[in-house]
This record gives sequence, C-alpha cells and structure tokens, in this order.
Amino acid sequence: MNPLPKIEPVEDLEAGEDAYRYGWRERREIAPDGTEKLCWDPLTYQDLLDPQEGDVIAEDTVHRSVTEDMARILKRRYERDPTVAVWCNLKILFRIPGVTTGPGPDICLVEGVWDRDLLRTSFRFGEEPGKVRLVVEVVSEATLQKDYHDLLAVYGPLGVEEYFAVWPVGLYPQGPFELRGWRRDPASGRLRAIRPEPDGRLRSRVTGLLFGTGEDGWGLELWDAATGKRLTSAEDSAKARALRAANRADEAEERADKAERRNRELQAEIERLKARMKEHA
Repeated sequence: MNPLPKIEPVEDLEAGEDAYRYGWRERREIAPDGTEKLCWDPLTYQDLLDPQEGDVIAEDTVHRSVTEDMARILKRRYERDPTVAVWCNLKILFRIPGVTTGPGPDICLVEGVWDRDLLRTSFRFGEEPGKVRLVVEVVSEATLQKDYHDLLAVYGPLGVEEYFAVWPVGLYPQGPFELRGWRRDPASGRLRAIRPEPDGRLRSRVTGLLFGTGEDGWGLELWDAATGKRLTSAEDSAKARALRAANRADEAEERADKAERRNRELQAEIERLKARMKEHA
C-alpha cells in the first residue's frame, strides 16, 4: 500500500498575499529516498489564458453560483436539441502561437456536436464537429484585463460569434451586475461591442435571448426576445412550482381555520339562543 503523499504548508508569503488567487496546478515529486510529495504550483495570469488539463481555476462562491445559474437556463433552452452543447470550464483545443493552446471559458455554447453528453476533458475544435457560437465569462476584479481585453483576441480567431461578460460587482449572486457583449464582425473577424437595447438589455442573436438585470442592476435575467418570457432553469421552475403549491396549501389551511372558527362562533351563538329560550320558557 502506497503511503499518503506529504502535504506541506505554504511558506514565505507576504502579509495578505494570496499565491493561489488564480488557482493551482498539482504536481507530484519523488524524492531520492522514494517518498512522494504532493505539491501545488500557483497558476499565473497567463495560465488563465492557457489552462491545462487538471488545472484548478480559483472561483469564489458568487462566481460559481452565477455560472451555474446561467448554464442551467441555457441547458434547459436547448435540452430538446441534442446537437447543441452547453459546457462549463471545458478547454477548447486550438492554438494561437505564443498565447494559448485553447481557452477554458466559464460557459460555451457549441452547435453541431455529436454526443454532447459524452465524457470529455476538452473539445477539439476543428477535429470534431461543432462550432463555438457563444461564450459567457463571469468577471471578477482579478480577471478584468483577461475578460474585457485579452480574451477578445482569443475568441475572435476561434470564430466565436458572440461573447458576453457578466460581472457581479457586489458580494452576492444577486449582483448588482455589469453586462457587456461583443459580436463578431463578418468582414474583419473581430469582436465588436454590442449596442444595448433601449431598455439597456443586450440582445443575443445566437440564442434569441435578451441579457439584462432587474431594478438598479440587481438580479441577472434572461428573456426570450420573441415571446417576452423570462427564462428559468428546470430547478428554478421546480422550486417555483413547489412554492406555489406550498402557498396554495397554506391558503387552503387558512380557509379551513377560518371556517372552523366561524363554525365554533355559530355553535356558540346557537347555545346562547337556546339558553335564552330556556330562561323565557
């Protein structure tokens, strides 16, 4: 039985410094005596543009919650079309020399895939069917340069048609949010900023959705541009149905309580009338 690898604490960090603010890459070292040591190498900013299989990208709880919520909504929208995949944090293998062997977007929507549910550690762009049509990145202060600038030079050559950056600038998944979007210019191949709709929402031609927020930027909302209906995930819909059912049950219970109280009051009134009749008999 192999011994557990030795885990050593991080040393020599300045006060307040977080060596792993971008994430880490696991590495195992074998010492001359044959013992194994497990090491975690901090990722650099450049690693965010060129993540490798096994890298752990650091994500805070808000980032993860927003990503999961959007992915669930998009997956529900395309659940009946098996040729459309919505993947999270999956490396897209293609090469820009000196920059990346492929990004790993928070969310990517790929059309024309075969077997979207197949176990994958990467999507081999150009080798297997599928076109990356939409990418969504959830922004944080540590990734502003990457998400608002550097990735435009990556997603353009990749042929991404639309790119949305969603920044929850507050401390909660409810926001408030700052939204930005870019669309591919067919002539130049570059991603150009999308002009917001009159109501401030961003229109996605790829999905037919409107990306927007609630009042004062709070609450990320996705709307069907054709029907005007707000989209929810299956999980959110189930919760809403359960809440409505619970409310109906509470209302029914309240009505029953009122009826019972009224019945008791009527019975009491009848008894009082009977008592009076006996007094006058």
